[in-house]
Amino acid sequence: MKENKSFKEFIAEAEELTENIEKKIFELSDIISSGKESPDLINSIFRDFHSLKGISGMFGYSNLSRLAHELESFLDKVRLGKISLSEETINLILKGKEIIINIIKKISETGKETGP
Repeated sequence: MKENKSFKEFIAEAEELTENIEKKIFELSDIISSGKESPDLINSIFRDFHSLKGISGMFGYSNLSRLAHELESFLDKVRLGKISLSEETINLILKGKEIIINIIKKISETGKETGP
């Protein structure tokens, strides 16, 4: 496991971003279940995925960066109205977030995205 300061800061930032994403997704789910919309909240989740993509790429974690990019692109389509926001889209975003959490956990434990 890596123990340098910048690695620890990366892990802390990545974990904070995924926690924020999760909270915002659940908030968004509550909003859409009441029949309302929240473009600001969608934009905020989009920015969190964008930030996660950037820091992952900066540290060379290409799988994490690619997945964050895919989720960011998906949310961009939601923002632009190309994909409608529904419980199904919320669930898809949550599944992607769970995969990201598992990748971050693996990185935290081993310093690598994959492998033993």
